[in-house]
Amino acid sequence: MADDFTALRQKAETLQVEVESLYALLGAMAMALDHTDQGLKQSIARSAGAAIREQMSDDDMEVMRNHCLHFIASTLKVPLHAVIR
Repeated sequence: MADDFTALRQKAETLQVEVESLYALLGAMAMALDHTDQGLKQSIARSAGAAIREQMSDDDMEVMRNHCLHFIASTLKVPLHAVIR
């Protein structure tokens, strides 16, 4: 039982670092893309959303995956459906 908890904790810590890195990258990209074409932003959002869905495909990551998809949409200022496609 303790081993399962330790493994789960390590997985959560690794995921947290990955998500924080993703947030920093997306924030920088959003600032750089602030004055660009909406179509380009939506294309980037689709690609980022696909990468998130692929990396976080486990059911136990659904909440974090949805949070990341919403974050991408709000950071890039695109509709959520552009990220989910």
